[in-house]
Amino acid sequence: MSQLELVKIFLASPSDVRMERDYVEKVVEEINRTTALSKGVRLEVVRSEKNAYPSFGQGGQAALNSQISNNVLLMEDYELFVGIMWNRLGTPTPRAESGTVEEYERAIAAFESNGKPDIWFYFREAAAQLNSESELEQRLKVLAFKKEVQGRALTHDYEKPSDFRERFSQGLSLWLSRWEKTEDNQKKTNLNPFQSNTQRIINDRVKDFVGREFVFEAIDNFFSTQPKGYLTIEADPGVGKSAILAKYVQQNYCLAHFNQNRGS
Repeated sequence: MSQLELVKIFLASPSDVRMERDYVEKVVEEINRTTALSKGVRLEVVRSEKNAYPSFGQGGQAALNSQISNNVLLMEDYELFVGIMWNRLGTPTPRAESGTVEEYERAIAAFESNGKPDIWFYFREAAAQLNSESELEQRLKVLAFKKEVQGRALTHDYEKPSDFRERFSQGLSLWLSRWEKTEDNQKKTNLNPFQSNTQRIINDRVKDFVGREFVFEAIDNFFSTQPKGYLTIEADPGVGKSAILAKYVQQNYCLAHFNQNRGS
């Protein structure tokens, strides 16, 4: 039997989404028994609250960061970063508004430098009782953070933990279906070959990343400020890139050229 390739997933979240955390591990266990085997890989989840050991002399998040670097993996060696939030942003650290935010920022920095990990962020949108000023403040911070994340990473909303489990399972299965096992233990650089070939160009050329709800505004802003150039819209297959552009063209009565790459 050939050796399974280990694929690391980093999970970051505050304390009010404990059920979702557990669902991540359960989904990974299920996929390890099915799809992952056919791909020759084994998924492993690293959870900050479970995979760190007690340490003296450092702030909690700094100790975690050090342990990730020295005893597990560098952030860029993870293939996928999964963040989850509801009403709590989390406890501040000396370097960020919370430990989860700091982990997210480290993942962004790793992706911009090395093209990995892929970054997903899930936000629970169900109503909750906020009985104090501090709870309301936490909720407002989450909303502000969500707006920032939507411009830089793939985000998903869900209503309840069971919805999260279903969406995460579907997303992870699709993500893994695109996996190509590396040969001779060479480290894979990216799951998406189109992204791998173009990411350097995109990083050099594109300065602003926006969520889908802001695409039209971004296109208008580009055309109003740039005399010439290219506007790149990059997203996973099936999310509606062509439909978005077709609707924009229809509303603005302009000519468009579609260059479709089946791998994008």
